[in-house]
Amino acid sequence: MKCHKCKKSGVARSDEKYFCKNHFVNLVEKRVRKEIRVNKLINKNDKVLIVDDGTDKAAVTKYLIEKIIRDPTVKIKTGAQKRVLDFDKIIIPWNLDDEAISYLKSVFEQKEHKFLHQKNMIKPLVGITNEEVSSFAKLKGLKYMKKEVFDKDIQLMIDNMEEKYAGTKFSILKTIRKTK
Repeated sequence: MKCHKCKKSGVARSDEKYFCKNHFVNLVEKRVRKEIRVNKLINKNDKVLIVDDGTDKAAVTKYLIEKIIRDPTVKIKTGAQKRVLDFDKIIIPWNLDDEAISYLKSVFEQKEHKFLHQKNMIKPLVGITNEEVSSFAKLKGLKYMKKEVFDKDIQLMIDNMEEKYAGTKFSILKTIRKTK
């Protein structure tokens, strides 16, 4: 397949389109920058903890946050800290698939969606799918220990819906944001 933008050889897929390495990396970075900017996730003088659970999502999160956040007043640490109260924001390795799974699971179990009300817990990859995270990590040569799926049954259902009805995952995210 050819890149949707420049017609070079496509190496990664997003929104049913293929992209060359440069255009794909730019697309993912642009989505994460927009998520941070529009939702004002990180501010001046914030102390930020990036949770590193060893997954591809954590590796991509760490890479992108360190690349995007250039403000010297923002202090960024990575790892699993015991004293999370020392931080203004906690960045968790959480993406679009995780958000959709968590929301649908809460709907199926008739429970409140637990991640809607924790303001200091931020998810800059919420607009990026599992497939995009894996492709980005591979293209950038990021090292990670494991790839984790939150709930395999619901993930399979969402993937099937996405295949049949492109845009399902982003529609679920829009629904989540409207119900906040």
